[in-house]
Amino acid sequence: MSAAHSQFRRLQLHLPRLRLPAIPSTKRPRLLGELIVGALLFGTYLLVDSFVGAARTASARSHAERVIQLEQWLHIDIEPQLNAWLSGHPALRTAANTSTRPPM
Repeated sequence: MSAAHSQFRRLQLHLPRLRLPAIPSTKRPRLLGELIVGALLFGTYLLVDSFVGAARTASARSHAERVIQLEQWLHIDIEPQLNAWLSGHPALRTAANTSTRPPM
């Protein structure tokens, strides 16, 4: 062994040990309780959405029209050309329609 290797073997680096606080043990809530809470929250969301759904739809359509107008003004409206190309590829068209379909 060379002298350089023996020097590095004797060099030891002492770092302090990192002590993490203990994580308290907790029980997971029961599955049925979680499902009930989840169903109640989802039901609340549907209820609130039904009150403002029409207004949100109208607002979303208005915003979409403004985005399309901006794209056309900037000459970056490529969606019609992409849709025309996609119409000739049935498998891709089906995949694209499935991934962008809004929930019923």
